[in-house]
Amino acid sequence: MKVLFESALGGFALDGQKIVEQGDMKQLVKKYPDARIADETQSFRLLPLLKDSRYFTALQSLRTMDVTDILITHAIQSVQEIDSVAHVLVKRCREWYGIYCPETRLIADNLNFVETIMKASKLQILEQLNIPEAQSLGVSIDKPDVLQMQLLAEEAAHLYHLRQLHETYLSSVLKRHCSNVQELCGTLIAAKLIAKAGSLKRLALLPSSTIQLLGAEKALFRHLTRKARSPKHGFIVNHPIVQRVPRMMKGKAARALADKISMCARLDYFKGAFKAKEYMKELEARFQ
Repeated sequence: MKVLFESALGGFALDGQKIVEQGDMKQLVKKYPDARIADETQSFRLLPLLKDSRYFTALQSLRTMDVTDILITHAIQSVQEIDSVAHVLVKRCREWYGIYCPETRLIADNLNFVETIMKASKLQILEQLNIPEAQSLGVSIDKPDVLQMQLLAEEAAHLYHLRQLHETYLSSVLKRHCSNVQELCGTLIAAKLIAKAGSLKRLALLPSSTIQLLGAEKALFRHLTRKARSPKHGFIVNHPIVQRVPRMMKGKAARALADKISMCARLDYFKGAFKAKEYMKELEARFQ
Protein backbone atom coordinates (compact mmCIF):
# COMPACT_ATOMS: atom_id res chain seq x y z
CA MET A 1 0.00 0.00 0.00
CA LYS A 2 1.54 3.28 -1.10
CA VAL A 3 1.28 6.32 1.15
CA LEU A 4 1.54 9.85 -0.24
CA PHE A 5 3.25 12.55 1.80
CA GLU A 6 3.07 16.26 1.02
CA SER A 7 5.85 18.76 1.78
CA ALA A 8 6.43 22.46 1.09
CA LEU A 9 8.36 21.54 -2.06
CA GLY A 10 5.95 18.95 -3.45
CA GLY A 11 5.02 15.38 -2.59
CA PHE A 12 6.44 11.87 -2.65
CA ALA A 13 5.14 8.32 -2.38
CA LEU A 14 6.33 5.85 0.22
CA ASP A 15 5.98 2.15 -0.62
CA GLY A 16 6.87 0.16 2.47
CA GLN A 17 10.33 1.52 3.24
CA LYS A 18 11.15 2.86 -0.22
CA ILE A 19 10.68 6.34 -1.70
CA VAL A 20 9.33 5.60 -5.15
CA GLU A 21 8.80 9.03 -6.70
CA GLN A 22 8.66 12.74 -6.04
CA GLY A 23 6.94 15.66 -7.71
CA ASP A 24 3.70 17.61 -7.70
CA MET A 25 1.17 16.21 -5.23
CA LYS A 26 -1.67 16.32 -7.79
CA GLN A 27 0.39 14.30 -10.26
CA LEU A 28 1.16 11.70 -7.62
CA VAL A 29 -2.52 11.38 -6.68
CA LYS A 30 -3.34 10.90 -10.37
CA LYS A 31 -0.56 8.32 -10.86
CA TYR A 32 -1.38 6.39 -7.67
CA PRO A 33 -5.22 6.59 -7.42
CA ASP A 34 -5.30 3.76 -4.87
CA ALA A 35 -2.75 5.38 -2.60
CA ARG A 36 -3.66 6.70 0.82
CA ILE A 37 -2.79 10.34 1.59
CA ALA A 38 -1.08 10.64 4.95
CA ASP A 39 -2.10 13.26 7.46
CA GLU A 40 0.21 15.25 9.72
CA THR A 41 -0.03 12.70 12.53
CA GLN A 42 1.56 10.04 10.32
CA SER A 43 4.70 12.03 9.60
CA PHE A 44 6.54 9.96 12.24
CA ARG A 45 6.87 7.22 9.60
CA LEU A 46 9.43 9.41 7.83
CA LEU A 47 11.76 9.66 10.81
CA PRO A 48 13.46 6.25 10.36
CA LEU A 49 14.19 7.16 6.72
CA LEU A 50 16.07 10.26 7.78
CA LYS A 51 18.57 8.05 9.64
CA ASP A 52 19.09 5.52 6.85
CA SER A 53 21.87 6.43 4.40
CA ARG A 54 20.17 4.39 1.64
CA TYR A 55 17.53 7.11 1.25
CA PHE A 56 19.80 10.16 1.48
CA THR A 57 19.82 10.60 -2.30
CA ALA A 58 16.03 10.71 -2.54
CA LEU A 59 15.71 13.05 0.41
CA GLN A 60 18.50 15.25 -0.92
CA SER A 61 16.66 15.62 -4.23
CA LEU A 62 13.63 16.91 -2.34
CA ARG A 63 15.77 19.47 -0.54
CA THR A 64 17.48 20.69 -3.72
CA MET A 65 14.33 21.17 -5.80
CA ASP A 66 14.02 24.56 -7.43
CA VAL A 67 12.54 26.86 -4.78
CA THR A 68 12.75 30.05 -6.84
CA ASP A 69 8.96 30.25 -7.17
CA ILE A 70 8.59 29.98 -3.39
CA LEU A 71 11.17 32.73 -2.84
CA ILE A 72 9.35 34.99 -5.31
CA THR A 73 6.05 34.33 -3.57
CA HIS A 74 7.39 35.24 -0.12
CA ALA A 75 9.15 38.35 -1.42
CA ILE A 76 6.11 39.79 -3.21
CA GLN A 77 3.87 38.99 -0.25
CA SER A 78 6.33 40.82 1.97
CA VAL A 79 6.19 43.82 -0.37
CA GLN A 80 2.39 43.85 -0.20
CA GLU A 81 2.40 43.57 3.60
CA ILE A 82 4.95 46.37 3.87
CA ASP A 83 2.73 48.56 1.69
CA SER A 84 -0.22 47.89 3.96
CA VAL A 85 1.67 48.57 7.21
CA ALA A 86 3.46 51.64 5.83
CA HIS A 87 0.15 53.08 4.64
CA VAL A 88 -1.32 52.79 8.14
CA LEU A 89 1.76 54.35 9.78
CA VAL A 90 1.94 57.24 7.32
CA LYS A 91 -1.77 57.94 7.74
CA ARG A 92 -1.29 58.14 11.51
CA CYS A 93 1.82 60.28 11.07
CA ARG A 94 0.02 62.73 8.77
CA GLU A 95 -2.85 63.16 11.21
CA TRP A 96 -0.50 63.52 14.17
CA TYR A 97 1.96 65.91 12.53
CA GLY A 98 -0.97 67.78 10.98
CA ILE A 99 -1.75 69.23 14.39
CA TYR A 100 1.68 70.83 14.44
CA CYS A 101 2.03 71.68 10.75
CA PRO A 102 -1.12 71.00 8.69
CA GLU A 103 0.54 72.51 5.61
CA THR A 104 2.43 69.22 5.09
CA ARG A 105 -0.72 67.89 3.42
CA LEU A 106 0.66 69.59 0.31
CA ILE A 107 3.43 66.96 0.24
CA ALA A 108 1.63 64.24 -1.69
CA ASP A 109 4.33 61.54 -1.84
CA ASN A 110 4.37 59.52 1.38
CA LEU A 111 8.10 58.77 1.38
CA ASN A 112 8.91 62.41 0.69
CA PHE A 113 6.58 63.42 3.52
CA VAL A 114 8.14 61.18 6.18
CA GLU A 115 11.69 62.05 5.13
CA THR A 116 10.85 65.75 5.19
CA ILE A 117 9.47 65.82 8.72
CA MET A 118 12.36 63.61 9.90
CA LYS A 119 15.06 66.01 8.70
CA ALA A 120 13.48 69.47 8.60
CA SER A 121 11.99 71.75 11.24
CA LYS A 122 8.56 73.30 10.90
CA LEU A 123 10.09 76.59 9.78
CA GLN A 124 12.18 74.88 7.13
CA ILE A 125 9.16 72.97 5.84
CA LEU A 126 7.13 76.16 5.55
CA GLU A 127 9.99 77.79 3.65
CA GLN A 128 10.10 74.88 1.23
CA LEU A 129 6.36 75.27 0.66
CA ASN A 130 6.65 79.09 0.30
CA ILE A 131 4.27 79.67 3.21
CA PRO A 132 5.01 82.45 5.75
CA GLU A 133 5.24 81.20 9.32
CA ALA A 134 2.59 83.70 10.40
CA GLN A 135 0.08 82.07 8.05
CA SER A 136 0.59 78.54 9.41
CA LEU A 137 -2.55 77.07 10.98
CA GLY A 138 -0.63 74.67 13.23
CA VAL A 139 -0.47 74.92 17.00
CA SER A 140 2.69 75.26 19.05
CA ILE A 141 4.00 71.92 20.36
CA ASP A 142 7.02 71.19 22.53
CA LYS A 143 10.07 69.43 21.05
CA PRO A 144 9.63 66.18 23.04
CA ASP A 145 6.15 65.84 21.54
CA VAL A 146 7.38 66.53 18.00
CA LEU A 147 10.15 63.98 18.51
CA GLN A 148 7.59 61.19 18.90
CA MET A 149 6.07 62.13 15.56
CA GLN A 150 9.50 62.08 13.94
CA LEU A 151 10.26 58.65 15.42
CA LEU A 152 7.10 57.29 13.83
CA ALA A 153 8.07 58.89 10.51
CA GLU A 154 11.50 57.29 10.77
CA GLU A 155 10.00 53.81 11.15
CA ALA A 156 7.75 54.39 8.13
CA ALA A 157 10.78 55.52 6.10
CA HIS A 158 12.64 52.33 7.08
CA LEU A 159 9.72 50.29 5.76
CA TYR A 160 9.77 52.12 2.43
CA HIS A 161 13.50 51.53 2.10
CA LEU A 162 13.01 47.84 2.93
CA ARG A 163 10.37 47.67 0.23
CA GLN A 164 12.82 49.12 -2.28
CA LEU A 165 15.37 46.45 -1.34
CA HIS A 166 12.76 43.71 -1.78
CA GLU A 167 11.80 45.07 -5.19
CA THR A 168 15.46 45.18 -6.29
CA TYR A 169 15.87 41.59 -5.11
CA LEU A 170 12.73 40.51 -6.96
CA SER A 171 13.98 42.17 -10.13
CA SER A 172 17.24 40.21 -10.04
CA VAL A 173 15.50 36.88 -9.31
CA LEU A 174 12.87 37.35 -11.99
CA LYS A 175 15.49 38.31 -14.55
CA ARG A 176 17.14 34.92 -14.04
CA HIS A 177 13.95 32.90 -13.61
CA CYS A 178 11.51 34.41 -16.13
CA SER A 179 13.09 37.21 -18.12
CA ASN A 180 10.31 37.34 -20.72
CA VAL A 181 7.51 37.72 -18.18
CA GLN A 182 9.45 40.34 -16.24
CA GLU A 183 10.28 42.37 -19.34
CA LEU A 184 6.67 42.35 -20.52
CA CYS A 185 4.91 42.86 -17.17
CA GLY A 186 7.39 44.63 -14.95
CA THR A 187 8.76 43.28 -11.69
CA LEU A 188 5.76 43.66 -9.39
CA ILE A 189 3.06 42.42 -11.77
CA ALA A 190 5.23 39.46 -12.85
CA ALA A 191 5.86 38.47 -9.22
CA LYS A 192 2.17 38.77 -8.31
CA LEU A 193 1.14 36.59 -11.25
CA ILE A 194 3.65 33.86 -10.35
CA ALA A 195 2.66 33.98 -6.67
CA LYS A 196 -1.05 33.78 -7.47
CA ALA A 197 -0.58 30.98 -10.01
CA GLY A 198 1.67 29.08 -7.58
CA SER A 199 4.71 28.73 -9.83
CA LEU A 200 6.06 29.66 -13.23
CA LYS A 201 5.12 26.19 -14.46
CA ARG A 202 1.49 26.63 -13.46
CA LEU A 203 1.42 30.12 -14.95
CA ALA A 204 2.73 28.72 -18.23
CA LEU A 205 0.00 26.07 -18.28
CA LEU A 206 -2.84 28.48 -17.55
CA PRO A 207 -4.98 29.75 -20.45
CA SER A 208 -4.68 33.45 -21.19
CA SER A 209 -8.29 34.03 -20.09
CA THR A 210 -7.38 32.83 -16.59
CA ILE A 211 -4.17 34.90 -16.51
CA GLN A 212 -6.26 37.95 -17.39
CA LEU A 213 -8.33 37.52 -14.22
CA LEU A 214 -5.59 36.54 -11.76
CA GLY A 215 -6.01 38.89 -8.81
CA ALA A 216 -9.72 39.50 -9.50
CA GLU A 217 -11.05 36.40 -7.75
CA LYS A 218 -13.33 38.31 -5.40
CA ALA A 219 -14.93 40.23 -8.27
CA LEU A 220 -15.34 36.99 -10.20
CA PHE A 221 -16.99 35.35 -7.19
CA ARG A 222 -19.41 38.28 -6.89
CA HIS A 223 -20.21 37.89 -10.58
CA LEU A 224 -20.92 34.18 -10.21
CA THR A 225 -22.94 34.41 -6.98
CA ARG A 226 -24.59 37.83 -7.04
CA LYS A 227 -24.82 38.47 -10.79
CA ALA A 228 -22.51 41.48 -10.49
CA ARG A 229 -20.58 42.74 -13.50
CA SER A 230 -17.91 40.35 -14.69
CA PRO A 231 -14.32 41.52 -14.10
CA LYS A 232 -12.16 42.33 -17.12
CA HIS A 233 -8.73 42.25 -15.48
CA GLY A 234 -6.86 41.46 -12.29
CA PHE A 235 -3.27 42.40 -11.50
CA ILE A 236 -2.61 43.43 -15.10
CA VAL A 237 -4.88 46.46 -14.71
CA ASN A 238 -1.78 48.32 -13.45
CA HIS A 239 0.20 47.58 -16.62
CA PRO A 240 0.96 50.73 -18.69
CA ILE A 241 -0.75 49.25 -21.77
CA VAL A 242 -4.04 48.81 -19.88
CA GLN A 243 -3.69 52.06 -17.95
CA ARG A 244 -3.35 54.38 -20.90
CA VAL A 245 -6.18 53.10 -23.12
CA PRO A 246 -9.72 54.52 -22.85
CA ARG A 247 -12.01 52.85 -20.35
CA MET A 248 -14.07 51.10 -23.03
CA MET A 249 -10.91 49.45 -24.42
CA LYS A 250 -9.39 48.24 -21.15
CA GLY A 251 -10.94 44.79 -21.46
CA LYS A 252 -9.63 44.38 -25.00
CA ALA A 253 -6.16 45.56 -23.98
CA ALA A 254 -6.17 43.20 -20.98
CA ARG A 255 -7.06 40.22 -23.21
CA ALA A 256 -4.26 41.03 -25.64
CA LEU A 257 -1.76 41.53 -22.80
CA ALA A 258 -2.79 38.28 -21.09
CA ASP A 259 -2.26 36.41 -24.34
CA LYS A 260 1.30 37.75 -24.61
CA ILE A 261 1.98 36.98 -20.93
CA SER A 262 0.91 33.39 -21.51
CA MET A 263 3.33 33.12 -24.43
CA CYS A 264 6.16 34.67 -22.38
CA ALA A 265 5.55 32.30 -19.46
CA ARG A 266 5.81 29.31 -21.78
CA LEU A 267 8.98 30.65 -23.35
CA ASP A 268 10.51 31.10 -19.89
CA TYR A 269 9.46 27.73 -18.52
CA PHE A 270 10.52 25.74 -21.59
CA LYS A 271 13.73 27.81 -21.98
CA GLY A 272 12.73 29.44 -25.24
CA ALA A 273 13.97 32.60 -26.93
CA PHE A 274 13.73 36.10 -25.48
CA LYS A 275 10.81 37.72 -27.34
CA ALA A 276 9.24 39.99 -24.71
CA LYS A 277 10.45 43.19 -26.37
CA GLU A 278 8.89 42.14 -29.68
CA TYR A 279 5.58 41.40 -27.96
CA MET A 280 5.69 44.73 -26.16
CA LYS A 281 6.23 46.58 -29.45
CA GLU A 282 3.26 44.78 -30.95
CA LEU A 283 1.04 45.76 -28.03
CA GLU A 284 2.22 49.38 -28.12
CA ALA A 285 1.56 49.59 -31.86
CA ARG A 286 -1.90 48.09 -31.41
CA PHE A 287 -2.95 50.30 -28.49
CA GLN A 288 -1.00 53.49 -29.15
